[in-house]
Amino acid sequence: MLAQFQDYAARTANRTFARYANGAPFARVRKNLPPLDAPGFIGFPLQVGTHRNGKPVLFTELQHIKLQAELCEALRPLYRQWFAAHSQPAQMPEVLATIESGPMLRIASPVEPSPLAWDRRAISADSIPVGLAHGFGGAQSVAWNRTIDHHVIVAGATGSGKSVLMRLMLLSLALATDPGQMELVLIDPKNRGLEELARLPHVRQPMAWNPSDMAAMLAAVDVELSARIAKNSPASPVIILAIDEVADLLEGNAVLQSLYARINKMGREQGIHTIAGTQKPMLTELGQGPTQATFQAVGRMQRSRDTRIATGLDVPADALPYPGLFYIASNGRAPQVVQVPFVSEDDARRTVGQLARQHGEVSPSVLRPGVAPVTVEDRRVADGWKRAAADAVKLWQGFGDGWKEQSERQQMIYLGINPSGGSYYSGQKRLDMVREIGLD
Repeated sequence: MLAQFQDYAARTANRTFARYANGAPFARVRKNLPPLDAPGFIGFPLQVGTHRNGKPVLFTELQHIKLQAELCEALRPLYRQWFAAHSQPAQMPEVLATIESGPMLRIASPVEPSPLAWDRRAISADSIPVGLAHGFGGAQSVAWNRTIDHHVIVAGATGSGKSVLMRLMLLSLALATDPGQMELVLIDPKNRGLEELARLPHVRQPMAWNPSDMAAMLAAVDVELSARIAKNSPASPVIILAIDEVADLLEGNAVLQSLYARINKMGREQGIHTIAGTQKPMLTELGQGPTQATFQAVGRMQRSRDTRIATGLDVPADALPYPGLFYIASNGRAPQVVQVPFVSEDDARRTVGQLARQHGEVSPSVLRPGVAPVTVEDRRVADGWKRAAADAVKLWQGFGDGWKEQSERQQMIYLGINPSGGSYYSGQKRLDMVREIGLD
């Protein structure tokens, strides 16, 4: 039955293409090559028309838009017939067909793909398999390489599989990395996407989900970033900051937007990486995060415009027909459609329990959320920690390893602090912050 559906779809597409054959660039489905039957999609290789000079010609952007709209309308009755014959609910997206590079006509498969099993054997600390991409040359594994793509953004509407992909990446990291080498920091405004991972031995701070705790945790990561910049030495452990629904966290808070942008911009050289999920991709809320995320995964979205705002990718994510399908682009490479393995909540609980039993006691967290800023009014505290990091560097440059042996008065004078001054960051308070950061 599917082969018959494919044949009808190819003929319908060719009839639509024929309207553009009168002296203009055109295409048709190639008869000598079989279609690509991939999970969730059917791909038809296209033969592109030529001008009189014999050079191949692709469609203009306007022709793409008009053709895709006409193809969708022409194919819709075919899908309705299939659903009626197979008693399937008609839940196809508005965009049923897209014309992509290759050139290829990609249409939604009427058959929902079987879930892809999670294969742990190929996991390593630096290479995390995230799914399979299907092309005319066969299936190809797609992986996230943390040493190349330091930050990740996962965008998708409700039901797209966004949380499943984040769960897959974080569990794979935990399986491949010793807790002493990596600390996971979990922030989840809705308290349901990442809650199964809170018992991982790599998570040394409670998962933050209420506004004050989320702000404190984000700011604590920023404080640690400042300390690592001050020390200017290889940072350990690696910190993975995972935020589900990052737009909910940052919405309307200029301070947190600034902290998030700074972590994305400067964290990669200090061993701090982000994995952020969002279904409300507003640029003003995400700050500069998307521009720093070189691993971009986009599941089904309500509008293609949302995709461009969230990740910068110009892909028809509103055409993804089923959960678990993502356009993924990494390290500047062209996006490709990838089927992501399904990791259930039960799978997550079993894996977390296994790792908790395996590792037992772990080292304490490197973060200090208790002293981090939690509100806009407390921004001066964050500024104080940044100044303390700079003070520590200055003292070390002036006195070397013996900087702590100098008297408090000598340290204050060297930093240009009036020992009898009364401002909040003068005197003893400022030196206490410098010592807590340290340079050991």
